[in-house]
Amino acid sequence: MTLGKKRVYLAGLALQLFLIIAVSSRDTFWVLSKSRTVFPESSKNFWQQSEQIASTALGQRLPRSNPVRQIFAGYLHLSGIEVGKSHPLHKIHWICGCRIPSRLGTYCGGHL
Repeated sequence: MTLGKKRVYLAGLALQLFLIIAVSSRDTFWVLSKSRTVFPESSKNFWQQSEQIASTALGQRLPRSNPVRQIFAGYLHLSGIEVGKSHPLHKIHWICGCRIPSRLGTYCGGHL
């Protein structure tokens, strides 16, 4: 493997890890700013600003028609980074277009 290929792979890995950390941080900051936590109420402003910074790094503050935002959004969606992994049926909603009512949920045909 040439040095050029190694650099390209390393840059791809760094971008992937950056996006994972940025999305995770943004979601964590959002939860901390919107719900009651062990942190004092005065820290909510800090969490909101941190969430805005993470959203900016992901290009979500750009206009919807911006190509950079569209590329980031497409990559995050296709790679599965943007979708939360805590729900066991998170992909079924996207594939079928049906609503999952609870943690256990139902498949699109109404069966478990």
